[in-house]
Amino acid sequence: MIGLCWDPVTTNCDGGPEDVVAYMDEDAYARIIGWNACVLEDGTTYPCPVYAYDPFTLLELNADPCVPRLPDPGPGEVLFIRTTAIDAAGNLDCGL
Repeated sequence: MIGLCWDPVTTNCDGGPEDVVAYMDEDAYARIIGWNACVLEDGTTYPCPVYAYDPFTLLELNADPCVPRLPDPGPGEVLFIRTTAIDAAGNLDCGL
């Protein structure tokens, strides 16, 4: 199980004090759905995975600076986690 936590956000994009009231946690998966032949500059080929990407879905929206525990990705899967801080005025984080 994957679980991630961090220190709460306390500064805004300009370095001033910030009052974060919630974190929006989302997840998405990429899965291998097939293989293509990739070609190197010297003409040799090797198998390259072809991925299907799921859209991000909401996991939770709360004041806890931790992502909920998620199952480990399966073979050939990549798990993406996106967390957005939301301040008291409803502004989203800087996206850094």
